[in-house]
Amino acid sequence: TYLTNNGQTVYLYDGAVTALTLGATHAITAGVWTHIAIVGSGGTATLYKDGVIRATGTDRTPTGVTRFAGDSVGGTRFVNGLMDEVAYWDSALSASQIVEIYNNGSPINLSSYNPVNWWRMGDNDIDTGTTITDQGSAGNDGTLTNGPTFSTTVPS
Repeated sequence: TYLTNNGQTVYLYDGAVTALTLGATHAITAGVWTHIAIVGSGGTATLYKDGVIRATGTDRTPTGVTRFAGDSVGGTRFVNGLMDEVAYWDSALSASQIVEIYNNGSPINLSSYNPVNWWRMGDNDIDTGTTITDQGSAGNDGTLTNGPTFSTTVPS
């Protein structure tokens, strides 16, 4: 999954590409915390921005997670920004669950939603090194590459 540099298109990839277009009106703005959720169900991918459906397209649910948001296929497009509370589930979340998780911009504890993978991005880690601990049920710790840093700063 990766985002264009103008913040208007999110791409999903798993052997083929789907573009979910936010457009200029709903583009992700630099310097502003934004909640993004993508739900794949029944062959359809639904993109939520700040708890509201903004785009749909063909689902490209990956068959195995070897990297996640912030990198494109081939490793040529990277997110130059901050990410927090990255999570994956093995079943589709409902629109009301997405709104609950968005929670008006305040991060919540996702454990009651039973994520398979949940990288808190610094919370519950030692804030050093290159490992980001998976707080979900899979125990799939991530490896930080190319110099990302830990922070416990959260959106206000």
